[in-house]
Amino acid sequence: MDGIVTRVDDRYELRFERRLQHGIAEVWAALTEPGELARWLAPPSRPLTSTGAYELRFDNTEDTARGEVTRVEPPTLLECTWTSRDAAQGSVLRWELRADGDGCRLVLTHVLPAPGCRPELAAGWHGHLDALADVLAGGSGDWPDGKWQRLRGEYATRIAG
Repeated sequence: MDGIVTRVDDRYELRFERRLQHGIAEVWAALTEPGELARWLAPPSRPLTSTGAYELRFDNTEDTARGEVTRVEPPTLLECTWTSRDAAQGSVLRWELRADGDGCRLVLTHVLPAPGCRPELAAGWHGHLDALADVLAGGSGDWPDGKWQRLRGEYATRIAG
């Protein structure tokens, strides 16, 4: 389990760090371009390459995430607000990329207001990051049956403990 949840004052921080076998430009496109985002996360209402409002519609859960891209520094930083069923208004999502040998390091930080991080959210990000790596490697990005439930259970134990 690579998602780390920590409390910072009245907020919670969910952080994932992954080393990907792909260059920054390719990963940046996967984070910001509609066709690429749709393959591993959800179709966005627009490219996430500039500041402004956006919306993502998740087909598999009928959930919607909405927010505003607040900071873009291509190809290394994307920051936005994020509101969804599992993340209260006022949460902030930050994607950071840096070169790491022949690949890159991706750090995803999701800062959430109290009451905190839900296991569903942690499981979702974990699974979506796995899907991102799979898509970048030429796979479908599909989740195996039971994956979300297994991850949710593991994060429920870790977050409660």
